[in-house]
Amino acid sequence: QKYFLVYHNKGAEKAAKLNNNGRKANDEMLYLQLLQKFQTFSHHITLSILEMAKVMKKGKDWKKTVQKVIHSSPLRVTIPAGMANPKPPLGSQLAQRNINVANFCKDFNIRTEDIRQGIPLPCRVKVKSDGTYDLVIHQPPAIYFLKQAAGIQKAKIPTEEVAGKITFKHLYEIACIKAQDPPLALLTLEQVCQMLVGIAKTCGIKIVREIDPKEHAQFMQERKENVNKFLEELEATKETKIRRAV
Repeated sequence: QKYFLVYHNKGAEKAAKLNNNGRKANDEMLYLQLLQKFQTFSHHITLSILEMAKVMKKGKDWKKTVQKVIHSSPLRVTIPAGMANPKPPLGSQLAQRNINVANFCKDFNIRTEDIRQGIPLPCRVKVKSDGTYDLVIHQPPAIYFLKQAAGIQKAKIPTEEVAGKITFKHLYEIACIKAQDPPLALLTLEQVCQMLVGIAKTCGIKIVREIDPKEHAQFMQERKENVNKFLEELEATKETKIRRAV
């Protein structure tokens, strides 16, 4: 029995040593695995930091490049020929785009000195990165040409259907002028004529083959009276509203 107890105790001690050695081996393996994972993770972090540094450096370079370019849509404004001045609204619109207002007005007036003063001219102003600008002056609006050809200053009023009359010859001549504008460069002359027909219809301008001078004079006199009557009624309506408000 003593021998059995001694042998049992020695076996237990041996088993305990083996267990301790096994635990140490497992701990060492676990430690090595964790160390390997940590080294891999730290390596990835180092690479990520280096990549981020490269990206940030490129971003700074891109920022410097982007700052030199001004991404803005062209300024669209209608200016009377030979009458550009630094007063609002033109002056404020140009100042917002860092354009020298005085130089712009001088440049525009010089370029339009051969055009009758006061004719409305649609313009497109594109600002460059160095502070200069490109000024593109278009032909007067189609509605301006149509009104001039019809001999009227106002489009149709609510009490009338026809405000004026023009011939097909007028329409063709206006189309030839408007076809020179850059936005209409890809359109055929026929398409420009169709566009003008739509604008004329909206304004109440009738297109006819011929115009009889006597009938046209009578028509214009009647229309003048109708317009004056309409304006008087409109003014009376405004005065009535003002009195009610007071």
